[in-house]
Amino acid sequence: MSKPGQIVLSEDFGVLRQRVPKGPRVVVLYDRNVEQWVERMVEESEEQKQWLLLPLDGGENLKQWVHVEQVLNDFLSRGVDRSWFVVGMGGGTVCDFTGFVASVYMRGLSFGLVPTTLLAQVDAALGGKNGIHLGPYKNTIGCTVLPGWVYCNPLVLETLPPEEFRCGLAECIKHAAIADASYFAFIRDQVVPYLQAAQGPTPQDPPTSKDPVPSDPAPSDSAPSDPAPSDPAPSDPAPSDSAPSAQAPIRLPLPVLKELIATSHRIKMAFVEEDMREQGVRKALNFGHTFGHALAACRPTIRHGQAVACGMALAAAHAVDVGILSQKEYEELVYLLTACGLEITQPCPLREIIPYMLSDKKKQGDDLQLVLLSRLGQYVFVKEPVAKWRNRSRNPGVSLGTGVIPQVSQWLDKVPWVELRLDLMETLSPIALVALRMQCMGKEHRLMLTHPLTSAHPLAPSFAPAQSPGKPALVLAQPSSTSAPTDLPENPQVPPMLAEMLTWGVGWVDIPLDAPASYVQEVTDLARQYGTQIIRSAHFWQLPEQDTAAGTTVADAADLGTMVAGTSGVPSEEILNSLAEKAFFAGADFLKIAVQTRSRQESDALLAWCDRQNAADNRYRVTLMVMGDDALRVRRHALRNGYPFVYASVEAGQATAPGQPSFSELDE
Repeated sequence: MSKPGQIVLSEDFGVLRQRVPKGPRVVVLYDRNVEQWVERMVEESEEQKQWLLLPLDGGENLKQWVHVEQVLNDFLSRGVDRSWFVVGMGGGTVCDFTGFVASVYMRGLSFGLVPTTLLAQVDAALGGKNGIHLGPYKNTIGCTVLPGWVYCNPLVLETLPPEEFRCGLAECIKHAAIADASYFAFIRDQVVPYLQAAQGPTPQDPPTSKDPVPSDPAPSDSAPSDPAPSDPAPSDPAPSDSAPSAQAPIRLPLPVLKELIATSHRIKMAFVEEDMREQGVRKALNFGHTFGHALAACRPTIRHGQAVACGMALAAAHAVDVGILSQKEYEELVYLLTACGLEITQPCPLREIIPYMLSDKKKQGDDLQLVLLSRLGQYVFVKEPVAKWRNRSRNPGVSLGTGVIPQVSQWLDKVPWVELRLDLMETLSPIALVALRMQCMGKEHRLMLTHPLTSAHPLAPSFAPAQSPGKPALVLAQPSSTSAPTDLPENPQVPPMLAEMLTWGVGWVDIPLDAPASYVQEVTDLARQYGTQIIRSAHFWQLPEQDTAAGTTVADAADLGTMVAGTSGVPSEEILNSLAEKAFFAGADFLKIAVQTRSRQESDALLAWCDRQNAADNRYRVTLMVMGDDALRVRRHALRNGYPFVYASVEAGQATAPGQPSFSELDE
């Protein structure tokens, strides 16, 4: 007797019929699009023609509990019991569905699978994973039970729609990328030429190293709590695995096709045999799937193979970002994916995908487990803090100053959070405040309130008269002398507008670290009373050259009440450490360091400190706001590395700090 899970690769349907137990007690669950192959399977005898045939509508929509219940009720009504044998015939969704139904009905029926798509033959039908979705969450309900056998007939792929063939190639490329560089070369050199002949021109050469690695799209989410993905909007039904297509099928020479299928069988089953329950090495087969499943949950109409292809490109780009994979090998992977006709352009920003990633079964506790590439043919497991990815899903936000009232509602609908620079806003009457509150109703938790105690430092931003309503021009206030910044008022009062808006239950309030203790206490008490999180901030403004030459130091400036970058350009690590200790010892939820840097080196020193701080406790609660010419580059780094708040202006010309990039520049 053969061992469970045996794979049979044959063009002879007679081999399949020999695998099915004798007698009429056989039920076949099949995708109605492959009926012609079902007829080939049962054409031999009257006994086989008595098999119970139950057609299904293949595709991701099949993998929902309502369809499981329908089939189980059908089994009961027809007298199916544990003496019956179940055959699943169709693409990956039908094989997953059949395996799950057979495994749970009456505590388990024996079953075999006849995959009819390339994706199912090389991946989905292999290894005993059977499951269904829980709403938009992929494969959340399931079990691991090997079928009695898997019969793969390459001839059935002759009628496979070309888009489905390409989806299968995505899984073949996955196997090559994680385990076998020579298989990667085989697909590139032996398979791609036939695809080019079938589908027209494709890229002739991999991209050059001059082409940039696409940065991860700017993340974001809409609430200070854990992101809760909403149900996907109604859309067209997900395509069936084997739905007819107007395009001609892709036909590879039979020896090439059999080599393609057999090599993927060998690679996948090596992982399965070593780690059946996916406690270790088998997790490598999830390469591209953490991103891909989340993408499919976000856009339900996307095909599984297409989602995996895009997920592999995202995972590889992330591997480049974190310094694991070379740019050259990233480009080789992207080239092969696109040469196989797979689209790697994201249909939605990464910030919309991340909440689904954080609900993926591969998340464990406070860590998100990722499969990345160290080179083509070799994978590496990487754990990254959930807090980092959660922050990536919540950014960027926008900062509003003048002309706020007409814009707040619009931006609250578009971005995860909105900073209101109360010091730059016009004073609102009680009626105007009520009107603003109405615009924010139900979204107050996405507001951040900022009110610096003074703007009397040498390069503090100020606004010239607006050239047009709502579009002020940013200018830098020039000092009338070389004197240091003005002292803070001895006993500043909490501005009435700030106090009133804190009662709304806003998300965050920014309290300067150099604010007097009485002011800090009053704002903190109000914030905690209404569930508002506290950001403590330190701003370092660049002194004019004549002052830095005179030897003014950071400590000197801090004594005057406002922190100023001295001759070194940026605060020292010692000062930054003391600020972090002061903020978090006093109970702050987050720390913001704002610095106007003069060079890339100064910015990089600050970024390195922030990266270390965030990684030290995995809470990712320190952010950096660089002002000046390097602002855009630094904020892109902050986005990719999970800083808690990344600020943008609504558009060019409406910045609330020097060099502040626009939302469109950051929201890639």
